[in-house]
Amino acid sequence: CIYMYMCKNIIAYFFLIWLLAIAKYYCWISSTFVDLIQATNETNVNIPQMADTLFERATNSSWVVVFKALVTTHHLMVHGNERFIQYLASRNTLFNLSNFLDKSGSHGYDMSTFIRRYSRYLNEKAFSYRQMAFDFARVKKGADGVMRTMAPEKLLKSMPILQGQIDALLEFDVHPNELTNGVINAAFMLLFKDLIKLFACYNDGVINLLEKFFEMKKGQCKDALEIYKRFLTRMTRVSEFLKVAEVSNNKIHKKQTKWFSLWEEGWILHPEQIVKTK
Repeated sequence: CIYMYMCKNIIAYFFLIWLLAIAKYYCWISSTFVDLIQATNETNVNIPQMADTLFERATNSSWVVVFKALVTTHHLMVHGNERFIQYLASRNTLFNLSNFLDKSGSHGYDMSTFIRRYSRYLNEKAFSYRQMAFDFARVKKGADGVMRTMAPEKLLKSMPILQGQIDALLEFDVHPNELTNGVINAAFMLLFKDLIKLFACYNDGVINLLEKFFEMKKGQCKDALEIYKRFLTRMTRVSEFLKVAEVSNNKIHKKQTKWFSLWEEGWILHPEQIVKTK
């Protein structure tokens, strides 16, 4: 029944938050990041100028310089004053790195691939903020959270936007043996933390959809069911992403394995079960 689904997904939600707490310990934070975060909270700091400086650095030909600019931008989007991400969302374009390639060596070729993928995610993160006027990773979660209390009409429009951001993140698609330097590791940990927050928000949205499933019109029910089917598909992709963290850190490995077992042991309903419930 729907009630059982809610209870089981609440357990999954709290497990995700527990995993997030573990992830915080491993996040790479330098003194430079701390200074920049503090700067975004100062009223006399020019946010557009700060962002434009990072965009300028991202036009460098060196993969190291560009990757660091992207990581710094991501860090400020997550931890800086909200004015920073608001400014990014107001711009027509952010990072235009779809053709970036550092030809200085084999390492440059390898890292260029991840720079292109990473920049696409940051662009999508800013685009999501522009569409929603809030950051999915920052909003309140749980029973009285934004996605759990959102009206059905708005929820059906919001979930595809959230799915798009999650898809862009998962397309980073790094393997453990490719985490070969501090910069890509920093990017991976920021993506990892974003994914946990986004998925918790995603889970809240699915619970809300199923709570209101039998109150919706026929067309809305079809949309909700399709969203849920895509949710299940992304469960597999999220698990694959988290397995990279398993290899990188034994503690995260233990938490992720237990979390994913919630799905394997039937804690989450499949679309066929929703139909049968009706």
